[in-house]
Amino acid sequence: MKIFPKIVFVFSFTVLSLGTQVYVRASNQMPNGKSDNAAANENAPHYKVTHYDMDSVIVPAEHSLAATAVLTVSALEDNVASIRVFLHDEFAVKRASSESRDLKLTLLERSKDMLPFSPTGVPIDIDLPHSLKQGETAKIEIVYSGKITSVINRMNLISDRLTELALYSCWFPLIHEGMDFTYSLRITLPADYLCITDGDLQQKTTGGGKTTYCFRREQAGMDIPIVASDNLKVKRLEVPGFQAVFYYRNLDAATAGEFVQKTIDGYHLLEQKVGGAMTQGRMIFVASPRDGGGYSRVPLFVVPEAYMLDLLKQDNGKMESMHGSLHEIGHFWWKLASSSTSDDWINESLAEFFSLYACERFFDRESVNSILKQYADRVRGLKDPKPIVETLRGDPYGYVLYYEKGALIWEMLREKLGDEKLFSILRKYYAVHKNGPPATTQNLIDTFAGETNGGTNDFFAEYLKTTSLSNLQVNVRGNR
Repeated sequence: MKIFPKIVFVFSFTVLSLGTQVYVRASNQMPNGKSDNAAANENAPHYKVTHYDMDSVIVPAEHSLAATAVLTVSALEDNVASIRVFLHDEFAVKRASSESRDLKLTLLERSKDMLPFSPTGVPIDIDLPHSLKQGETAKIEIVYSGKITSVINRMNLISDRLTELALYSCWFPLIHEGMDFTYSLRITLPADYLCITDGDLQQKTTGGGKTTYCFRREQAGMDIPIVASDNLKVKRLEVPGFQAVFYYRNLDAATAGEFVQKTIDGYHLLEQKVGGAMTQGRMIFVASPRDGGGYSRVPLFVVPEAYMLDLLKQDNGKMESMHGSLHEIGHFWWKLASSSTSDDWINESLAEFFSLYACERFFDRESVNSILKQYADRVRGLKDPKPIVETLRGDPYGYVLYYEKGALIWEMLREKLGDEKLFSILRKYYAVHKNGPPATTQNLIDTFAGETNGGTNDFFAEYLKTTSLSNLQVNVRGNR
């Protein structure tokens, strides 16, 4: 990582180098004018970004990116005088402007404020041309460039053969809150590079040894993910209303084809059981040619190909490789509850329950039993867990309680009610909340109570509202 001078003067058109050695702080004023740096994490955000217009040029051989980002910022309260954005620490900000006026930029110490999901992000305060009242918007243009040589969990990189970027690397200006936006993306790469995002391709032009892709995402999301490479293969399978696309490099073609087919089958299975999906159209699955971590941005799912290759060598490897993707397909339906509340357990537990149900249908029940036993052991092994209704996604036991205990809850309820009754209730619940009020734990409990004459009240009270694990059971069943 390059070393920058210790001091950067702050004025219009000043280049702010975001290296780890460059810190300057004008005051402790927060973006809403309040003092005390801890206010950055107040519960109520003061503004949000509703749309990004991104124009980026990536040179993989140089590990570099140059970008112009236009942020549409909306005030959530009166007197919003500045905003705080985060950018990768190897970038240099050349200019920020709004309404044809250059804006003052203040680079902060990374220790003063951090994004928990992006350790490379450095905070920058940007003064607005005038204070915004609640509901008012402003467009802010930020021009920056630099290299990305540090990576996170072996992902989010710009290298000779693979560019893979998401919010973890702060490759576009991020904020603390309000991460629910649309975007327009114009990205220029070497001519032979294939580019994949979670947006819809609007246009592709090639000339002068370069290819420019224009994407747009109309549905609000939390990220602008990019995977680009000069050596990716693709398998596609399309049925009425849905398309599955699988990108890979080193997997064999037969495995890739089977993966796409099982994706289509999984989509149809949940459609049959619950009804039409909230998100329709396509699933894009990328086996990224690297190791490290994976992530999902419906309809885009990215996993490390090295992990898949290792998994396929094991017993039940094909099922295990599909397990995660089938969970993500579940989110085409199960994203009814707010992800910022404990109700998020509904989204994750039902997606995981469906994934295991599909694995049982496509592979065998014995392997599913093995997974459920592992889940039960982990849940029973928790030390002082909170009830699910008091747990947030980011809590220490959030994953085990949401995904694993949640899947066990539905599996036990399946045994209690039977497949036909359980899926009938879930179908009705989904239909009400698909385009209606958000799903909550209480309206879920109320729905099941109404359909079972209160027969599930004690069940939900024990497994959602207490920490009792004494009655947690795994009923080993055979193939159905």
